[in-house]
Amino acid sequence: MYKSRLCASSPPHARAIGILADTHCMGPRAEDLADGILRAFDGVDLILHCGDLGGLPVLDRLATVAPVLGTRSPADPVDPGGRTVAAGRVIHADGLRIGVAFDLVNEGLVRSTEDGLHFPDGSVRERLAAYFEQPVDVVAFGGTHRDVVAVRDGVLFVNPGSPRYPAVKRDGEIGTVALLRLRDGTALVETVHVRAA
Repeated sequence: MYKSRLCASSPPHARAIGILADTHCMGPRAEDLADGILRAFDGVDLILHCGDLGGLPVLDRLATVAPVLGTRSPADPVDPGGRTVAAGRVIHADGLRIGVAFDLVNEGLVRSTEDGLHFPDGSVRERLAAYFEQPVDVVAFGGTHRDVVAVRDGVLFVNPGSPRYPAVKRDGEIGTVALLRLRDGTALVETVHVRAA
């Protein structure tokens, strides 16, 4: 059975959060993570990685910018430092509950197509509360390599796409990440198109 984990070290003061997924970095020092990705997260309070990180050095490289927490895919190595968990986790920040998961599609919570997210019938909020074992206001997830922002039943869904292997290639860009800004219980998200240089 799935057990969510509340991260006790999640900073409740975090107001700017970088979100990424599907980095698939295998370099011994994560040198295959472009500097443009680190620049996109300059000034954030926290970075959330939604799985398929590749190797553990990507966590260390991201940690040069801000603390890193997240989930891992079944293919990812276990982080002995506990920065990633196997299934999902809930981060509390600025009065909001942010659910972080790897692949909501495989969990049956959403369906992703070229034209966006599609939700099963019934209350999405209730399904998410059962999955994370508590209500959530925002869900960050990966697995599709497709950047998507959607709202359903008052829950903000953010898939940052992939900063290295996006489903949609845009001229001159290597991929996408997301920036989540929190203020007074409100969440705003921006998809950032990352360039290598």
